[in-house]
Amino acid sequence: MKTIKTSRRQFLRLTAITGAGALLAACGGTPTATPVPPTATKPAPTNTPAPAAPTATKAAPTNTPVPPTATKAAPTNTPVPPTATKAPAAPTTYKEPPMPTKFSEAPALAELVKAGKLPPVEQRLPKKPKVLPVYEKIGKYGGTWRRAYKGVSDRFGVHTTICDHLLEMWQPDGGSITMIPNVCESYTVNANGTEFVWNLREGHKWSDGTELTSENAVWWYKNIYLNEELAPGRLYDNVRQQKDLASIEAKGKYSFVCKYNKPNGTLPLGVVRGEAWGVIGGLNFMVPSHYLAKFHKAFADPKFLDDTVARLKLQSWKQLFIGGPIDMFALNPDLPIVGPWVTKVPASSTTMVQERNPYYFQVDPNGNQLPYIDKIEHAYFENQESFNLMLIGGQIDCQFRHVQLKDYTLLKQNEAKGNYKVYVWNDDGNYGYSLNPCPRDENNKLDEAQTAIVSKKDFRVALNLAINRKEVNELLFNGLGVPRQGSPVHGSPVWKKEYDEAFAQYDPAQANKLLDGLGLDKRGPDGFRLRPDGKTMALRLDVDTAPGSIDADMHQLVKGYWEKIGIKVTVNSMERSLRETVQFSDRYSVVYGSYGNTALPLSYDAWHGTIGMAAGTTSSGWARWIRNKADPLAIEPPAGYAETEAAKKAYAIIEEAYGMSDLDKAHKRLMDALDICYLQQCWSIGICGENPVPGVVTNRMKNVPKKAFFTNAMMRINMAQPAQMFIEE
Repeated sequence: MKTIKTSRRQFLRLTAITGAGALLAACGGTPTATPVPPTATKPAPTNTPAPAAPTATKAAPTNTPVPPTATKAAPTNTPVPPTATKAPAAPTTYKEPPMPTKFSEAPALAELVKAGKLPPVEQRLPKKPKVLPVYEKIGKYGGTWRRAYKGVSDRFGVHTTICDHLLEMWQPDGGSITMIPNVCESYTVNANGTEFVWNLREGHKWSDGTELTSENAVWWYKNIYLNEELAPGRLYDNVRQQKDLASIEAKGKYSFVCKYNKPNGTLPLGVVRGEAWGVIGGLNFMVPSHYLAKFHKAFADPKFLDDTVARLKLQSWKQLFIGGPIDMFALNPDLPIVGPWVTKVPASSTTMVQERNPYYFQVDPNGNQLPYIDKIEHAYFENQESFNLMLIGGQIDCQFRHVQLKDYTLLKQNEAKGNYKVYVWNDDGNYGYSLNPCPRDENNKLDEAQTAIVSKKDFRVALNLAINRKEVNELLFNGLGVPRQGSPVHGSPVWKKEYDEAFAQYDPAQANKLLDGLGLDKRGPDGFRLRPDGKTMALRLDVDTAPGSIDADMHQLVKGYWEKIGIKVTVNSMERSLRETVQFSDRYSVVYGSYGNTALPLSYDAWHGTIGMAAGTTSSGWARWIRNKADPLAIEPPAGYAETEAAKKAYAIIEEAYGMSDLDKAHKRLMDALDICYLQQCWSIGICGENPVPGVVTNRMKNVPKKAFFTNAMMRINMAQPAQMFIEE
């Protein structure tokens, strides 16, 4: 087994960008950190010149226009909204601090040790704990981190506070991005990217004190991944190369091997994102099998299992898993995890509470077991107005999620009163919509009449041309966003100017001509177009956005644009969990979401969804058939249909790119598929992107980086390393 050296080209490097930020990541396994040069983003509105990007960094082409950063004129006493700033100079390499010679713990845990209710800290930590650098200074124990969330459906925001994967990204404040070992102490990969050996930290324990071992991975593979009731046809949440994960085998007590039938060279990027988490929000490839076996049909006491299913008002034992009430960290306080805080009060329509994990595997450079903060409280809110009141009232200690750019001035004006500061991070995504090319009717059957229209390229182009992106940017983002297609951001290794501009001009006259050409040239008495079968041509925006948010305003603007070209639009606002049910059962018409993670384009398989004629992780019956014919929701597309033939071709290219170990070649190959996606088929409906991301941090919250990436591919707030954040009154 060969360890990939850090000098190999497939290690990530961060390219210079304008706007949001771009990031590549390391693919070769290595027991040492893999450096990524720092980003160059939009200049900050200060008099201090930003440092130039390092020479090792690929610069954006010099003939590429720089998106404007000028904002609307504002009164002199009004804070000027931010641009995404250039990162300050920072070291370009990561070096883990030396291993401390002694360890300490939180006072509350020390009392439990003294009372004989908990083992000493040395016995709770791994033999070689991870030593986490701190951003500003060694912290203090204690306190409560106050956040806000929208209930059970907002679990991803909660997840990013506690996620710990085998590998992760580390970013000094605004500086270099580095892929580093995390739960695994090291890993290796063979030359063609088909075998990955993950070496765990000896003595690392789940939050209930049970040791992590290779058996946890083998059990997941055999009893969940290969279980036809839980993952029919190997269709499992968040796993790419699904059919090609040939085996997971133990290699001693503290190492396991993932073997693939074909190259999967970019797997480490996916591991950072959460590739193949064993339970939702959990660890890659691994589960607390000692706990889950009690609820698995093959191991559980039948009466206990039946009683549990009945008590939770479910229909089958399998509903306990894959996001169910047993294997979802946010719903089950008893579920052992590896993150810094464990669930104490589960997510609901009230406050969720997480408390310190006494077996957490990380320490600071002085040997203090992390996390510093005792607990996190996530207060429930229903609308943007109530959330904003929490923010300006100083009731939120650290949060970027749900903070709106349009509220920047409000937040800045109340900094002193609320005893907080507004930070600005960088995003790598775009606002946009996804159209289902083969929607289902109320009986969950293919709506053939609608499909015959909405699956056509000309229909997608017409929807794009009808949107006045410049107006959206001015009205909703104060001119700070970039009107563009839902394509990779500037500086992404797969960025291309033509992608940004593809079908993104405002041309309602041409949109009307295209719709006429699709047989939609007749209108009803209400002015809306009629389908060939005489029914009104209509779309439904299935959304879950909070009232008063930028998103809600955008839906109304888009509704107006599309209705001006004769398409009737209904904004169907619902709670997120219901929207997810509608979306992931392919019963949606149009959904809203971010075309994100473009800075790490091979970090996870959102591109499969995009190429499948919808964005992000959204899919469609046709796309499912292309990807996995065993999927119960798969629909075989018509033979020879141009759009689906293009999708098949693009999908094959993407699969090839994911398997490559040389990232330069992988990105180049991926662009062949993106040419089909953006230039030939127009599978996206992007609006604006590359926006600054504001966040609120109270003055009592310490060790929070002022600059970082707020990107799904790197788990958002997790880039701030929450375990080393602390409270100082």
